[in-house]
Amino acid sequence: MSRRSLTLLIASVGTAVAIAVSVLVPVPYVILGPGPTLNTLGKDSSGQPLITISGRASYPTTGHLNLVTVSYQGCQGNRFNIFTALVAWLNPHQAVVPESEICPAGQTQKQTQEQDTQEMTSSQSTATAAALTQLHIPYQVAVGQVQRGYPAYGVLKVGDVITAVDGTPVTSQSSLTGLIRGHPAGSTLTVRVRFGFSPETTNWGQGGVAAGSVRTPSGPPAE
Repeated sequence: MSRRSLTLLIASVGTAVAIAVSVLVPVPYVILGPGPTLNTLGKDSSGQPLITISGRASYPTTGHLNLVTVSYQGCQGNRFNIFTALVAWLNPHQAVVPESEICPAGQTQKQTQEQDTQEMTSSQSTATAAALTQLHIPYQVAVGQVQRGYPAYGVLKVGDVITAVDGTPVTSQSSLTGLIRGHPAGSTLTVRVRFGFSPETTNWGQGGVAAGSVRTPSGPPAE
């Protein structure tokens, strides 16, 4: 075999291997694109209003209040090759981002979906709290998450209702945040919490209260 033929053979094999690797090996990126748009003033598939109001006067609405969503392709179990990534990168309606921004390392696709659901639920609660605060309607502030390493861990539980801080009633998310931020870091606050049906009073460091409620600012774990 001549040197020229050998060179062509090696180049052909190398090209074939490179193409095979590009097609078969997934890349650690995620493609973001426009998802479904939902009119929140409309009705669901069963004909029921998506937003309902009880206990207060409500008025007919017209027009659209659209909820815009973002769909993604990638992460564990749904990866794609370099050619798919290049096509998306050239598409002005899509974005290609590192996989770590959407799916943390070591997190399964199911865990990512559960996290997305939790964030959506939290967003809905925050939106409800914002509306009630704007209308000056008092509401209860419940614990949404308790993190390890904070004084509140093992004391507060998800669903517990924080009713007062240092004797001042908690009537909204913003009032709880203001009562906590009104003290310097490291302060000990007397917090009144309703555990189930029995009100109790206890003391935690400021960081513990912040970590105990998902609606309050969090800080580093207290020592």
